[in-house]
Amino acid sequence: MANEVTVKATALLLAAAFLIALLAVGSTPVTTLPDFYRNLWATTHPGDRVSVALQRGTERFTVEIEAMDRYQRYAAGRRKP
Repeated sequence: MANEVTVKATALLLAAAFLIALLAVGSTPVTTLPDFYRNLWATTHPGDRVSVALQRGTERFTVEIEAMDRYQRYAAGRRKP
């Protein structure tokens, strides 16, 4: 029983180490994944670049992503880029 608890606790700690929280799209704070997408779609067009603030553990960092039209990207049986 102790081994099973240790394995589960270790798995939870490993999963937590990889969790990344969304903090903001551009300068607008977001708290949920739906907030992220609503803000992204409301403020960008396909091809626009936008900064996204993220947090993993105590480390905060920003990445730049390029917005795309997912319908166009994945239309017709997932065309290759």
